[in-house]
This record gives sequence, C-alpha cells and structure tokens, in this order.
Amino acid sequence: MHDIIGPLFEMDAAAAWPFTRMTGALIGAIRALRKPVVAATMEWPRRGRGVALACDFRVMSEKAKISFLFVKVGLGAADMGAA
Repeated sequence: MHDIIGPLFEMDAAAAWPFTRMTGALIGAIRALRKPVVAATMEWPRRGRGVALACDFRVMSEKAKISFLFVKVGLGAADMGAA
C-alpha cells in the first residue's frame, strides 16, 4: 500500500484529483456489473480494502483487517468510494 499512498503525500489536492476520479470510476464499474462480485482478502492482516465494500460479497479470514488509508493523506472519498 505504501507504493500507492506514498506518492500521494508528495501531491497537492489538484494533483491528487485524477487518482480520486480513477478510484471512483473503478467502484462505479464494479457496481455496474450485472453479476455478483466477490471480494476475498489474504489470510494475513491486510489493510486498505475500500474496494471490498463495493462488492456484493466479502470473504475474509478471522485475521483479516479493513482500514481506510487514504484519509491519512486527506483523500476521504478516494478510498475506493468508501466515504
């Protein structure tokens, strides 16, 4: 996740806007699918699963964790549409 969020720390809000739009488009595409979408997590603790919320079903281990990382760089709606 550092590879994705790390560069966002270097950007101002205007520079981060295309990334925000792209993540919103991804969620829109998932929601537009006519068949159920299943999100699965790894067996080890993993964070940053906003996209899982757009899916119809979520499968996770008891050890899996969900958190919203983009708010740390001021992109509350950018965490795959979680806001």
